[in-house]
Amino acid sequence: MPTRRGLLRRAGVSFFSSGQSVPSGRSATRGPSVTRGLFCARALLLTSFLCAGPVAAQAPLTVIDWLGQPDSTAPLPKTVLLEPPVTGSAARPHIVVTPLQALLPPIGLVPPAATGLPIDLWRGSDPQDIADLIHRVSVQGNPAMQSLLFTLLLSESRPLQAEGDKVLLARLDRLITLGATDPAQALVEHAGPTATASRFRRWFFTTLLSGDEDRACASLIAFPYLAPDYRARIFCAARRGDWPTAALMLESAHALDLMPKEQLALLDRFLNPDIFELAPPLPLPIKPDPLTFRLYEAIGERLPTAPLPRAFSAADLRDVAGWKAQLEAAERLTRAGALNPNQLLGLYTDRSPAASGGIWDRVAAVQHFEAALNSASSDAVANALPAVWQAGHWPGLKSGLPISFPPNLPGSN
Repeated sequence: MPTRRGLLRRAGVSFFSSGQSVPSGRSATRGPSVTRGLFCARALLLTSFLCAGPVAAQAPLTVIDWLGQPDSTAPLPKTVLLEPPVTGSAARPHIVVTPLQALLPPIGLVPPAATGLPIDLWRGSDPQDIADLIHRVSVQGNPAMQSLLFTLLLSESRPLQAEGDKVLLARLDRLITLGATDPAQALVEHAGPTATASRFRRWFFTTLLSGDEDRACASLIAFPYLAPDYRARIFCAARRGDWPTAALMLESAHALDLMPKEQLALLDRFLNPDIFELAPPLPLPIKPDPLTFRLYEAIGERLPTAPLPRAFSAADLRDVAGWKAQLEAAERLTRAGALNPNQLLGLYTDRSPAASGGIWDRVAAVQHFEAALNSASSDAVANALPAVWQAGHWPGLKSGLPISFPPNLPGSN
């Protein structure tokens, strides 16, 4: 193995006894400055070569002490799949794309927080099945079931589909059948009465019974295609003060036989009352609709509402009807749960009874009992209570009258 001196000698460095070295093969006859410079350079080279051995043998230094340490952790075992394969082939699977739809706004008058019913009440049901059940369910004679049905019909709920109003129309029809024309009118106005012809037809008929037909006629004039029939256009044109247009449409209906003769005769008297002033009354219709009812009322031949469906009783609650007709209509609607008992109490106490017997006895009993309550006399209340209790047990009214009076009677404790 060569020594350091041998390696340096191969590099061309000669050593002398004096400690000076000159490159081999070179002449030593140089000047003192050149010889001294060469000696210093070779001395530095020798020093760096001699010190390179121990430095190279040391490990590299690092700031983080554990960074240079070897990894002693055992390698992770290979992953074992214990689940079945997700596909049987490499073919591209069939992908079904369904666009996301925004939630439909709820339709109703009472929020879910008040009714306790979920807003997606009809979800997962067939619209036709729900509509049939709403039409068929019987609640007559059961006040609790009547109240629950009204809560169901008026509660806010999302429609089942964007197109089609089967559930909404069933709710409106059942409300009208029960006589709750005001809630039905408010419900269809909340849903949008001019969105479809079916909605407008129900809105138009409810406004005829409530006496608010001017708004419906304004919408009908603006959108004639919503008219349920030709009579409605003639009626609304006359109500809006456009008599020439109404007369022209009636003459066209005569010429083209657009309506039955009974309806044409009724419209003739509606538009020309002076011509038929001495004519005999028209025969009573068998199954009048709200428009026929209002036309008979307009010509001075008002139809009684007692033999008509319950919804016509709402027309007697207007100021144009007499007090007795209002009382009878209110009692009829209260028995069906379609009228607030407080409204019936307000009619009972509106004025003094005009006679005795029948409904007038109930009016007198209620007024006497209210006066006893206002007097705060236990004896007066005890004397008036039997009569009003008997009046409250009139068929269908026992669930309405107790609600109208406060529970804290004088001396009850």
